[in-house]
Amino acid sequence: MVSSEKLIVGLRGSNLSMTQGRLFSDLLRDQFATELRFIKTSGDTKSENFGKESALRDKVDWIKEIEESLVDGKIDAALHSAKDVPVEVDSSTELVPLPDPASRFDVLVSSSKVATLADLPKNASIGTASERRSSQLLALNPEFKIVEVRGNVETRLGYLETKNLDAVVLAEAGLNRLGLSPANTIRLEPPVFIPAINQGILVVQVRKE
Repeated sequence: MVSSEKLIVGLRGSNLSMTQGRLFSDLLRDQFATELRFIKTSGDTKSENFGKESALRDKVDWIKEIEESLVDGKIDAALHSAKDVPVEVDSSTELVPLPDPASRFDVLVSSSKVATLADLPKNASIGTASERRSSQLLALNPEFKIVEVRGNVETRLGYLETKNLDAVVLAEAGLNRLGLSPANTIRLEPPVFIPAINQGILVVQVRKE
């Protein structure tokens, strides 16, 4: 039976965040009624104005306003993708990982069918804003052209056409959670391509009290 107590959960307002929020609510449905509260972060604002403002400072931008709402007591919990959480969070809070993580791997979505990264054109243009992904791609082929792209999953997939990219690199977990299955997708696995620490894991930030 759902408790009469309502848990207010803060999260970003992208389609992926909303989907992850519903997953979290389903996990708690036998204990709490939940209310999802969507909060625009500095990262969202800078992404929308990409090219007009400075580059993103660091991972803090993706959780800043949500964390502030948690510390101020405006929300009861914050839901994040663990790979977007900085090393240090507010000392009055703690992090709790959710069970059943999704895929830990990155995927390459290309504009034409390829079986491996090596099948891309030698000077292929590949979209990503991740330094980790960029450095690994250039280590594999220094002639790849890295194009910095930002935005939600759907926006970055759209850049294959609007920016005439040969490929984009995304987290497989995000595609799976959104129910997206783009054509010409291949999984990038170790030892060829190393995923981010905590990729595919959702984490809840709560006040220690």
